[in-house]
Amino acid sequence: QELASRAPLTPVSPTTPPTTPDPRHHIHATRPDPKRTNGTLALPTREHLACPASPTEPHRVVGAWLDIYDQVMSGSGDETDVEALVAGIDAGMREIVERLRGVVRESVPGAVEELDPSARLIGYTYQPGSYKGLIVAIALHASHVNLMFSKGVELLDTDDAGLLEGTGKKARHIRFREPSDVDRPGVRSLIEEAARRTPRD
Repeated sequence: QELASRAPLTPVSPTTPPTTPDPRHHIHATRPDPKRTNGTLALPTREHLACPASPTEPHRVVGAWLDIYDQVMSGSGDETDVEALVAGIDAGMREIVERLRGVVRESVPGAVEELDPSARLIGYTYQPGSYKGLIVAIALHASHVNLMFSKGVELLDTDDAGLLEGTGKKARHIRFREPSDVDRPGVRSLIEEAARRTPRD
């Protein structure tokens, strides 16, 4: 399946933040919520959050919101969401997922981690709410885990280890069946190269 062909997730217009920020509420707002946003991702800009929601205590409110925003943008989302996503797979597959998450975060520290539960994907992007800035995505399966590269065909010339699989027009993936597969030479360099070729805006 071509990740690039999926319908883009269009960010919704941000609403005025409440006067008492709730970190859990804001973090969950970066996840798909069909009931509230028609499946889109809601992520206010940092500039929007810097607008005081309380005329009496603007610094307290703004400071709290910006702390939450920086937490989300650093990729430190709610681990409960990830745990729920991997709950149905065996321990070996869960270990692969956790190790891949670590490698991606180390390789692309500026990426935002986003979940697409319906597709069983954990994506890493420079543009939250859109597949345009997607760098890689971890795809969960019953007996293996795939690391998806939405523009993997462009990386074939750098895949010296021959890790990339697939026959799509644009996408390629690396398949992991054992936790030790994550340590194969070339995995990290392909992630880093994909990041270099992904637009940030």
